[in-house]
Amino acid sequence: MMKVFVNQKQVEISTQANVTTLLQKVSLPTLTGIAVAVNNQVVKKDDWESYYLSEDDNVLVIKAAQGG
Repeated sequence: MMKVFVNQKQVEISTQANVTTLLQKVSLPTLTGIAVAVNNQVVKKDDWESYYLSEDDNVLVIKAAQGG
């Protein structure tokens, strides 16, 4: 197990976790309406499956909102 930070909250994940796995663990939708950055670098949705996280990574998840 290793720790990463998701929106400034510590989360423990397996050492072989990718972005998709992390989003599932923290119960965030993986289909539409969110953007992900790891250590201040945006990770394209097409790369979530192949982008593996490392110990102490800082992950920022932003949800799109509608309204005015």
